[in-house]
Order: sequence, then C-alpha cells, then structure tokens
Amino acid sequence: MFDSWVSIVASVIAALSAGGWFVSKRQRKLDEEKHAVELEHARAEADALRQRTELDYTKEVLEIYSAHIVKPLQDQINEVKKRLDRYDFAISKAPICSLYPNCPVLIELQSPADNDH
Repeated sequence: MFDSWVSIVASVIAALSAGGWFVSKRQRKLDEEKHAVELEHARAEADALRQRTELDYTKEVLEIYSAHIVKPLQDQINEVKKRLDRYDFAISKAPICSLYPNCPVLIELQSPADNDH
C-alpha cells in the first residue's frame, strides 16, 4: 500500500514538474516576445533620435550657410543695386547738364566696355 502511495505521489510530482516545465516554457516564450517588442521599440527610438539628430545638424548647417554666405552676398547685391540706381539717376540727369554733348562721363559710358585705362 505504501508503494502505491509512493507511486501516486511520484506521479503527482512528475505531473506537477512537467506542468511546471510547460508553464516555464510558456513564460520563456512570453518573455522572448516581450524582449522582442522592447528591442523593436528601442530600435525605433534610436532611429527617431538619429533622424532628429540629422535634422538638427542639417538645420545648423543651413543656418551657418545662411549667416556666412547668403547674408553677405545678399548685402553685396543690395549695395550694387543701390549704386546702380544712383548711376541710372545720374545718367538720366545728363541731358540737362551744360556740358551735355561733350560730357566726359557720358563719353566714357558710351565707349566700348573693353577700353583699358
């Protein structure tokens, strides 16, 4: 009778340990899935950070380019436009000059551009 109880207890223990193995296998699978999701989430965060970093770097480069290249060129273009407007205004006044037919400025402006001084 004792042997039958031992075999019953042994069977119950074996069943419980097998059930524990199944439970632990299922738990491992859940843990693996959880880790896979966490890893994918970490990769997505890293990609987003990299893209933000690239965007910030691009913005910084464009700001530097604008400040050191575009802005000075824009200032020079505006200065040339102002001077050109002043020359146009001065030339438009030439016909009322008392030296009009023989005005040295007009003669110089009417001469070919390849004149070297």
